[in-house]
This record gives sequence, structure tokens and C-alpha cells, in this order.
Amino acid sequence: MLISKNVFLSIICILLMLKPLCATTGKIAGKVFDQDTQEILPGVNVYIVSIWQSGKEVPVETTLGASSDLEGYFVILNVQPGTYTVMAEMIGYKSLIQKQVRVNIDRTTSLEFGMESTVLETEEIEVVAERELILKDVSATQEIILSEKIDRTPVLRVDEFMDKIKGVNLSANNDGYGLSVRGGAIRETDVRINGISLRDPRSENSYLSFNSTAIEELQVLTGGFEAKYGGIRSGLVNAVTKEGSQDKYNISFKFDVFPASQNKFFGENPWSTDSWIYKVFADTNFKYYDPADETWYSYAMDGVPEDSLLPEGFPDELKFFRGWNNRGEGRRNYEAIGLTRTTILTADQKRRLWLLQHLTMLQQKMLCLFFIRPFL
Repeated sequence: MLISKNVFLSIICILLMLKPLCATTGKIAGKVFDQDTQEILPGVNVYIVSIWQSGKEVPVETTLGASSDLEGYFVILNVQPGTYTVMAEMIGYKSLIQKQVRVNIDRTTSLEFGMESTVLETEEIEVVAERELILKDVSATQEIILSEKIDRTPVLRVDEFMDKIKGVNLSANNDGYGLSVRGGAIRETDVRINGISLRDPRSENSYLSFNSTAIEELQVLTGGFEAKYGGIRSGLVNAVTKEGSQDKYNISFKFDVFPASQNKFFGENPWSTDSWIYKVFADTNFKYYDPADETWYSYAMDGVPEDSLLPEGFPDELKFFRGWNNRGEGRRNYEAIGLTRTTILTADQKRRLWLLQHLTMLQQKMLCLFFIRPFL
């Protein structure tokens, strides 16, 4: 029997859509019973009412839930990784809420609801979910990293964070740049985001440099893989991104700050206007006296004199400067702003150009004390 082209393409699209769902969601399962008699309770509605984002409880846009069966068991499928609040309701019983319920990738989060019978309408009971000590449904060696832990780590990209996980090393060699798990080769590790592999089909290396603020959860498998994970031998990184909201915008960003008060240096501050660099090249009021002709000269404009006229402690690295009045001084600075070396500038123009190119960089801590010689 021949299968038409449209039917074949439809089957392929369905399979591609199902693959991410199997790899990027978890489920909530458990049992509901009477708190007093310990009897099972069928027909209890269990559903997710809110999600925790940045420490705040936000109502979910799409409600996921299930009803307990004849044996009191319930299963909520296809739950995105995150921290949720789950409620159980039934007529004749008090509503029971469990907060801080964590759902992980490929994991089953187990809950138990002990319902209290009542004949009057009362306030709902809140219970905070406890973390499981033994993960009964996990056979592989894995580590789950939540977005809260990533946010507390001073990294901007996921690859920088992965290098801090035990058994995982960030490697750069002749084979490329990637993750080495338990000493394995880079191509033996796969990285998947929302169930889609980021592996380069030619080099077999996986892309790593995506933003850490976009990640909701990371699952790191270092051994004992299930059959659905193929083509890997050393490790697997499974990442799930955060979900957006139709009601509001969420913006996350990280940046590195280096306050000016935390400059590290030995001796005199090279970024100060009292430094030798600034005095020699920019301070026109810093002068020396030549007794031969009884005249005051400026270091910046007239250059550095002979050693006998220099003050004590003058650095040897600056003795080469001939002053901005010298026609050949500062020609290399021209090229940085697109001028040719044959351009004629006044001495003050060359001094101002040096201030623009060098002093600003000094104040931004991008150059050190000995940068001057290759520029002049």
C-alpha cells in the first residue's frame, strides 16, 4: 500500500512534535485518602493553581489537573519544570493545598493528600511539600539545577556554569570547544534545549553559549542513560527555558560591575591625576627649571630633560618623551582616528588627542602603567 506524500510528512511532523514533550516535561502523581479513616477517596479533583516565579506566586494561565481513580491515585501529565501550588478539592472535605511543589525534567513528583471531612465551609488547609530524600523513579546518575541556583552564580552563559558541576569540565582542544563529562570526548556529550539537540552534525560538538537567564531548569546526566537518549556515551545536558506570560513582560539580565573604589594596584595610583603619566603627558602646569637659561619648561610641551634636572623618583619608562612641541612626537596616535602621519597638528591638539585616547582608558582601567611606549 502506497502512502501519499502529505500523509508521510504529517507523520514526520507529529513525531518531531512528540519528541520534545517526552524530554522536557515532568509529571505529578500521588494518592488521595481520608485523613481520619485512611480510606481511599476516588473522584477528588487535583489541579495546579499557581506557579512560583522569582519568589512570588503567580496564577497559571492554563490549568492542568486530574481526578483520582477508584484506587485514589491521580496523574497530572506534561507539566513544565517549575515550582507550583497544587490543590485538591472534593465535596464534603476541606480543600487542601500543597505549596512549593517542584517538578523536574523526566521526573515524577509524588504527592499525598490527606483530606479532612467537614460539613461546614471553612478555610482551606495549606501544606508545604517536602523534598524527597530518595528518588525512586531515577535510575541514572543525574543532577538537577534550578534557575534559582543559576541566578545566584556569577555567570552570564550556561557553559560557564556547567564548568562548576562535579564531573563536568569545559574543554577547548583540537576537537573544538565543549563539555567533557567524566573524561570523555567532547563529541560524546549532547546538549538539548527544550528537547532539541544542539549538536553540530559535522563536528558532533554541541552549542553551549546560550543565556543563563533564559533557563528554568538544567538536567545533567552523567551515566545510566535511558533508551530514549541515543548517540551519546559520556553525558547529556537537558535544558528547559522559562515560559512567558500573555499578561506581562518579564526582563532578566546580568552584568559584571567593577566599582572604581576597588582598583587593585601597587604603590601610586596610575589612574590618578597625580600620577607620573598624567603629569608628564598632559599636565601643562608640571614644569622643571633649567638654570642654564633660567627658564621654566613644561614636561608635556617641551619633553623630559636630562637626568640632572629630573626630580627624585622619576620613572625611567617615561624618559623617552620629547614633548608635544616636537614634530615627530605622537604621530602613531593619528592612525587611531583615521589621520595620516603627514597630518599637521598643533602641540595642544596632540596633547588633547592623547588625553582622549589614553587618559579615558586609564580611568576605565583598560590600560596599565607601561602601555605608553607602543603608542608613542
